[in-house]
Amino acid sequence: MAEELATRFGEQLQAITLQPSHGGIFEVTLGERVLFRKADEQRFPEQGEIGELVAASLG
Repeated sequence: MAEELATRFGEQLQAITLQPSHGGIFEVTLGERVLFRKADEQRFPEQGEIGELVAASLG
């Protein structure tokens, strides 16, 4: 996922940070905005879904 985001948005994003966690937590944020939260969706994102969420947030 990080590679896809770096390839697609490398010029627009300052950094992509992967932060290990525990307990099944999976969240994707852009700045302070939460784009995807596994706990809310009850699933992992589908292929390309995060890229589309990032694109929509960047405009």
